[in-house]
Amino acid sequence: MTTPSDPPSADRHPDARSREQIEQEIEATRRQLGETVDQLSERLDVKSRIKAEAQHRREQVVAEMQRRPAVPAAVAAGVVLLTTLMVWRRRRKRG
Repeated sequence: MTTPSDPPSADRHPDARSREQIEQEIEATRRQLGETVDQLSERLDVKSRIKAEAQHRREQVVAEMQRRPAVPAAVAAGVVLLTTLMVWRRRRKRG
């Protein structure tokens, strides 16, 4: 006969788990819970999400400008050319 303080034997419970298995399951559950809490914290931190989005957009703009450096240079050259022509025409009319 067994007493209430005796641990259950595998003979009585064929699907009984060992103490190590239970501890491993508890540790896995703790890890999963910690990851879930971290994910929820990230989602609720609006300030950090806005900063991250702004940084992402800034990087996209810089990358786009680096892919097409000729466009700003062409615009600048056009402005310089038009300004030079306007100054030249005004001086020519005066003199």
